Amino acid sequence: GQKYAATMPALKKYARDVLGFRQVVTVGYIGVPGGPGWGQRIWRDRRKPYGYACQYQRRWIVEFNTAVHAAYVASGRDPDYIPDVLSIHSYSHGPDFTSRRGYEFDDRKVFAFFRNWLVRSRKELVKIWGPTIGNRIRFSISEWNAGANEDDGTWSGFRDPARVSAFYRGWYRMLQGNGRT
Repeated sequence: GQKYAATMPALKKYARDVLGFRQVVTVGYIGVPGGPGWGQRIWRDRRKPYGYACQYQRRWIVEFNTAVHAAYVASGRDPDYIPDVLSIHSYSHGPDFTSRRGYEFDDRKVFAFFRNWLVRSRKELVKIWGPTIGNRIRFSISEWNAGANEDDGTWSGFRDPARVSAFYRGWYRMLQGNGRT
């Protein structure tokens, strides 16, 4: 957040005022959302979305946005400090969720985790920035795939195109949520 606040507002002004861009969208990369591989448990709970309850790690949302918000206030509330988008990286069927070879498990765990992450992260943004700004900041996954494909492990689902398609269909349904996140 401190790095973003030290560089992004000036870069946005330069792109707009010197280079003449009409629209400049700023993106703050906050890391990964977490998952069981990062210490957040996921457990069966039929009352929760997708049949799983999930722990939430607010650290990355809070650290980044608290630093940027403080710089925004110190600047006299210069809107160029407000990030348009917060970005994360995720390879769902990978080490963020399991250490088991092949990274195979019920997709609903991923969908439950990310639905929970989106809803709770939005609440954190609103707490920090207030509802007008906090509800305007978007989320993005700037590096993403259904699973890991690395030298030390690849998601077994990549061997079955129907399995990959099923994951993406479920993922897009999860993202639709309530139309606000």
